[in-house]
Amino acid sequence: GTMNNCEVYGKIELSDLPTSTYIGGAVGRCLSGATMSNITNHSNISVSSTVNMETSVYLGGVVGSIPFNTNSMIDKCYNNGTIFFDAITALGVVRIGGVVGLCKSLSVNSMSNSGKIKYAGQCNELSIGGVIGSAHGALSGDIRNVGDIVIENISSTYAEVLVGGVVGRTTAIIDGARCFCTITAWDPSAEFSKVGMITGSARVADTVVATDCHVGGYIDK
Repeated sequence: GTMNNCEVYGKIELSDLPTSTYIGGAVGRCLSGATMSNITNHSNISVSSTVNMETSVYLGGVVGSIPFNTNSMIDKCYNNGTIFFDAITALGVVRIGGVVGLCKSLSVNSMSNSGKIKYAGQCNELSIGGVIGSAHGALSGDIRNVGDIVIENISSTYAEVLVGGVVGRTTAIIDGARCFCTITAWDPSAEFSKVGMITGSARVADTVVATDCHVGGYIDK
């Protein structure tokens, strides 16, 4: 499908999530190859969850999830709203991105985030990125984040915490990304925590790959 020339205002507030939840300022989940262009989200997203370890959440300022798609494209998609997630009890898998929560095949021309992201509470596997929470596939284009990221009150139930100024975790090259923000990741109980200004974890043949990327700001950990 195609979505063009949209601006979103207001607020999204959710609690007691079902087993699989897809949350986006404009689109929760794309099921087929999609084209999204000239979309700006100004709405604030707030989630308070009291569900169990079986729950998976994919949250993005513009789109929650773009899974297993081919020929999906994002052009001029921006998030200006804040994202706040309070996991009151333990969750299974959480992917949060300023623009996209999870993508598995995506062509990017331009996208950026200026909204603050804050996560507090519990989770078994957490991946947060200023622009994309988790990316499976190469990313190249005008990809920018200037929104701060705050992680706090992490419980010992965490198995893995990945935080990136641009992408929380990736399995392929990141090219041309820009990040100018502050990342505060206070996680004394997390044994497997990785934090970076570009990505928290890059799993590309056991090598971190990033080209033509520029960063500014600092990590307070």
